[in-house]
Amino acid sequence: MREATPGADAFGRAAQPSFLVPRVPAEPPLTFRTQSFVPWPTRLRTASDRCTVWLRLAVSTEIEHGRFFLVSPVFAGAGAILWFVLGSAPAELRMVAWFAAFAVVALVAGPGRRLIRNLALAGLLCVTGMFAAQFETWSKATIILDTAVTTTIIGRVERREGDGRGRWRYIVSVSSTQSPEIKRLPERVSVVARGQAEPFAIGEWVTGRARLTPRAGPALPGLDDFAFSAYFDGIGANGFFYGRQALHRL
Repeated sequence: MREATPGADAFGRAAQPSFLVPRVPAEPPLTFRTQSFVPWPTRLRTASDRCTVWLRLAVSTEIEHGRFFLVSPVFAGAGAILWFVLGSAPAELRMVAWFAAFAVVALVAGPGRRLIRNLALAGLLCVTGMFAAQFETWSKATIILDTAVTTTIIGRVERREGDGRGRWRYIVSVSSTQSPEIKRLPERVSVVARGQAEPFAIGEWVTGRARLTPRAGPALPGLDDFAFSAYFDGIGANGFFYGRQALHRL
């Protein structure tokens, strides 16, 4: 028979200890937080600083390649658009003050502070565009018809447009009117003639009885303003001729 060894039973298996070993509980699985512990104002400030650094780098790179000069007409055009979008034209002294302020900032900044200097130059270009828009408006000085009137016009055909249905739209440079005589006479009018067998030639003098009305503005806010484009085209009224019998060549 096999002799029992110390610490083993008769079959050679290790003897079980007389006391129980305490079980160590398993650690719970790790959970990861999906949100940052950093407060959102700090995160927002950090993102803003990163965007500022990136913007400065991008702007400096573009300026080094000379692209600021290429986009200078964009700033001037933005100033002209701003002048037309405003409800009323800014005072000339105010625009002169803006121009002087931006010019002083650009001179004081110098080449050392390139970003500030270029921002001042951009503002200077915007004010220049506003001056250009105001000068263009002053230089046109288109006379707009005050009220609707039926009169006989005498003038020369400058342009014509046909619609394929026998109607022709003429831009007529008006020299005079009769029955009644218009005191504030528009330089050009846009009139429509219907049922003409042969249209008038450009440069031809014509006379005819016509109904003239001032150019209409936009029907709703944001729609096309026909009076705006007509003003810069020098057209002070639009209308139509009263039939073929009232329309003659001179």
